[in-house]
Amino acid sequence: RVLFRSGNEYCWVIDPLDGTTNFAHGLPYFCTSIALTYKDQPVIGVVYQPLLKELFSAQRGKGAFCNGNRLSVSQQSELEKSVLTLCSSTDKNEPVGKIAYALAKYQGSMRGFGASALDIAYCAAGKMEGCFYEGTCWWDIAAGSLLVKEAGGIVSTFQGDAVNAENRTFVGGNEPIFRQLLAIIQKTV
Repeated sequence: RVLFRSGNEYCWVIDPLDGTTNFAHGLPYFCTSIALTYKDQPVIGVVYQPLLKELFSAQRGKGAFCNGNRLSVSQQSELEKSVLTLCSSTDKNEPVGKIAYALAKYQGSMRGFGASALDIAYCAAGKMEGCFYEGTCWWDIAAGSLLVKEAGGIVSTFQGDAVNAENRTFVGGNEPIFRQLLAIIQKTV
């Protein structure tokens, strides 16, 4: 995991292997994530899943794509019919368990796949409606956050603030699911 800062306001944010534990255990759910940021905001994002040869890419203002095909977030607006992904750090004081418990009464399709950047890319592709993470690092979410935005979705911190290198929480998804998810998160934490 690398942050390459030059003398200016651009920074490369690279996670060469997101889903390291999955990879080490032979689970085929991992990726490489690369973002170029300007003043802490992603302007280019790439997530590559090598086993399926899926190359997700986005450029600010130009849309999001997978292998050249334009991406769009899911149109599902009902939380009860949504698929969400979650991830928690190993810090036992983090609130993701409380959030998952609060969401269980609304929604039964929560997954924890273990590679946040790939989860977020699949959210941008409309394969799931939302995702939320705590204890996350910038290299886990920088590229994916741009993918979701360029595919028509919304991202923020648990507090509803803009996502940047200093944040440790992330929530993203299509607009109706994002709004419902953020409200539940803010009521819970």
